[in-house]
Amino acid sequence: MSDTEIGDLLQSINQQQQQQQDQEQNQQNAMWSFVLSDQWVLTIQSLAIVSLLASLAVLAFMGHVFLRHHKYLQRLSLRISGYIAIADILNSITQILMLHNDLMIKQTGSGLRFILWLSMFSTLWFVFLTLCISLQLHLSTLTTVRVGTYMKLEKFYVPVSIVLAALLPGIGVSVMKGIFWIPYMHSFNWPTPDNWRRKLTLWLCNYVWVVITIAYCSAVALLLSLRIWKMWRNSIEIIEAPRMPEKWDWNRLTESARSSAENTVVGTTASPSAVESSANLLDQHSVAGDTNSTLIGGRRVSFDP
Repeated sequence: MSDTEIGDLLQSINQQQQQQQDQEQNQQNAMWSFVLSDQWVLTIQSLAIVSLLASLAVLAFMGHVFLRHHKYLQRLSLRISGYIAIADILNSITQILMLHNDLMIKQTGSGLRFILWLSMFSTLWFVFLTLCISLQLHLSTLTTVRVGTYMKLEKFYVPVSIVLAALLPGIGVSVMKGIFWIPYMHSFNWPTPDNWRRKLTLWLCNYVWVVITIAYCSAVALLLSLRIWKMWRNSIEIIEAPRMPEKWDWNRLTESARSSAENTVVGTTASPSAVESSANLLDQHSVAGDTNSTLIGGRRVSFDP
């Protein structure tokens, strides 16, 4: 093979490799085409504004209720719902900020780290507060833990959630040296020797807690639904097949009473009037308990219909 043929072969190989790289780059650009579009930015901004206004409305309503009814301040679920609204407000503000490239590009490294920390903090605070509600529901309905035991844990829910939500993003942001903003992706980036370290940092400081909370809350909701369904099924069975009430068997009772009265007449000198009144009383009970009988010659005769 001549040098010319070898050169042509190498050139064709290089062209194929370049075409493959261009194709991969085009696929990546197509993947982020929706992110680059104005529709994406407008949609996210609209959702963030709606979420912000809804959270403000929730806080205003809760403040009105608490001012008129102070007793509702003792309810754990209402207090945590207020903190969740505050976390959602912070998250909506960071989302609105991160959708303005002109503002994010002007930020220094410290400013970018603070915005990223605030975004992660608001997300994790929301997640941990939701986890606390599920934990309270789990302890109060699905376990045999005493009321006093899990009520003592209520005072730790909000402080522990704040500490964890602030500490974990702080650890993650501290290792992001040289952080910078990618405008077309609307995301942060920082130089690392390996890409897996970047993913590991984000997962340990943010994503893994979201996954754990979703899995735990789903499990609690499923178990509670199964228990409610079982209770409902048991109530339906009781209604469909109720236990018959206990009744006295008047026929058997009158037979035993009649034999006792006859023995009393034979063994004692009872007056005829007393015996006759006893027989009449027994006949009355017999009529009440047995409708398929008739009185013939002073004796009651039963017959089958």
